[in-house]
Amino acid sequence: MRQSPRLPLPTKASHFLSRKQTEVNGGADATATWTKARTTKSIGDVYNTLATMAGRRARCMFCGDSRGTDIEHFYPKRRYPVKTFVWPNLLLACAGCNRQKGNRLELDDLGYPLLIDPTTEDPWDFLFFDSATGWITARYQ
Repeated sequence: MRQSPRLPLPTKASHFLSRKQTEVNGGADATATWTKARTTKSIGDVYNTLATMAGRRARCMFCGDSRGTDIEHFYPKRRYPVKTFVWPNLLLACAGCNRQKGNRLELDDLGYPLLIDPTTEDPWDFLFFDSATGWITARYQ
């Protein structure tokens, strides 16, 4: 995992996300609205921007190993429909990481996510690389 600075979206895609989020906020089903929107050119522009953020090979923003193929909702759309079409909530993930995360997002006692968002946090602030073993472990503070 590496930090991926968030890039601005093309204006048309940004307006599209805003319109769709307004629909969801007005009572439309978030999952159904997302499913229908996935085939649009604007969501294609969202994917392309995420792929650019993920580097030359468009790697998964979680594992950094596989190709990012899915637009992932950091805050799951079923539990947080108010964030379904919010640009800072969208990441690029491989199918394996997307399935692994699913609709889960564990929070600490203060309501902060226990999962690293690589667009807002530097993963190495939370991870330690042991050069003797080659293992990466959680950094305890």
